[in-house]
Amino acid sequence: MRWALMVAVILFLSGCEQKDEINELKAQIANLQFDLDNLKESQRATFQEEKKKDDTSKLQREIENLNSEIFNIKTSMANLRKNIEELNASIIKIPSSPINCKGHFKPTVFVTKRRANIYNSEGKVVAVWDDCTTFTSFIEKNGKLRITGYFVKGKFRSALDKDWWIDVKDAAKKFKDKNESKNMRAH
Repeated sequence: MRWALMVAVILFLSGCEQKDEINELKAQIANLQFDLDNLKESQRATFQEEKKKDDTSKLQREIENLNSEIFNIKTSMANLRKNIEELNASIIKIPSSPINCKGHFKPTVFVTKRRANIYNSEGKVVAVWDDCTTFTSFIEKNGKLRITGYFVKGKFRSALDKDWWIDVKDAAKKFKDKNESKNMRAH
């Protein structure tokens, strides 16, 4: 609109019909308008390109953060697998039907009846326990119980890695079996 007004002013001022000059001015105005449109488009494209670069940078930072999180999770998983393997290695495998295995029985909690010697599998005394010491077992062999766990100040400790045995005569079941209780009530 401004260009058209300028052309009208030029025509008015020239006072003559110099068509060649007017056409030349119109062409120059059209070229200026074209250059202006191209400049605007170029600026728009530059702005879009800069925005894409910013977006790309943000996405790259997010990807780096996610990769770092993935690495941390993989490291944690590897540590957990290692812990599980260590735990699995320390767990004794109880036969699926211990009743059929000679010397094995249902894991049971025992208590020492008196001050008792604790032996290794060669029969050597390795410790002496006070009376009323609580322990667990599920193996009996040659009149001795294999100690598979024990309690210190109420906290359970595994003894699966130890070679500890106690005379059967020095131990008593801490809890009565359900079947024993039922049989006692029936009499």
